[in-house]
Amino acid sequence: MPRRGAAYAEQRISAAVPAVPVSDAGARRLGSAYWEEVRRFSRGLVRGRDRGEGLELRLAGVIPLLRFGVPVTTVSADAVECRYPITGGLLAAGPGGFLVLSQRGTGPAEVSIAVEEFHSRLAVDGRIGFRRRIFDVLQAPLHEGIGRRYLARAARGPL
Repeated sequence: MPRRGAAYAEQRISAAVPAVPVSDAGARRLGSAYWEEVRRFSRGLVRGRDRGEGLELRLAGVIPLLRFGVPVTTVSADAVECRYPITGGLLAAGPGGFLVLSQRGTGPAEVSIAVEEFHSRLAVDGRIGFRRRIFDVLQAPLHEGIGRRYLARAARGPL
């Protein structure tokens, strides 16, 4: 059973053509294109760093905002998915949750990004305090902005 207060957010877009091939390499490309968009959106201030056993999202190359485990890819006849388990970091209340990038369809395709079962250190259950305000005005809008740009890029053509 999911812990109380776990976040779920999803954004999606329809694309005239698939953004990636329906293959393991395509699923991995969904992930790498997302990290490229994080770097672009933040003008290089936030970027992913490969840790061997996963990826760390760092602020100014120093502060580990979020840590992710090794991505798990799934490929079916008409869908691909790249699922990153969230393992910790400054913005996480602890390990748990996933960042999920997926594409469904081989003609027109739907590309989506979702955060599932994530507990932010800033979004405290049942309290509207300083940390929650930081989440509402900074963490959540940044994630949404990155997602919008990533999806717009996917809708324009291959990632």
